Amino acid sequence: MNIKIENWNGHEIRFIEKEPGEWWAVAKDVADALGYNHTPHMLRRLDDNDISTVRLADGTDGNPNMSIISEFGIYAPCLRIEGNTSSVTIS
Repeated sequence: MNIKIENWNGHEIRFIEKEPGEWWAVAKDVADALGYNHTPHMLRRLDDNDISTVRLADGTDGNPNMSIISEFGIYAPCLRIEGNTSSVTIS
């Protein structure tokens, strides 16, 4: 499984290559970057086909199963973010 990390507005977001050339973002990283206090609150706003789960054993304690979201799924919470949207930029 290929993993890459990208920086978005000062937040590191891990991406998992689910299929060759198809990168999905770790939902917790996206939720943290958008200011959600609880990742499932963000996931409820997405279509089921934009959410998947992978086993990511990165050596840290805790549940290795992580929710990931498709590239399209990343845009939905960005566009629906609650609170101050002045700091949100999509490029």
